[in-house]
Amino acid sequence: MNALRFFLFCSSFSLVKPGLFLLILIIERIYAINC
Repeated sequence: MNALRFFLFCSSFSLVKPGLFLLILIIERIYAINC
């Protein structure tokens, strides 16, 4: 049960990380357009 939770956490983190990277890129692009 603990190993399964750890695996789900790692897989969800690996999915969320590129999403956060894209979000940061979009925010930087909007910030550059506004300035």
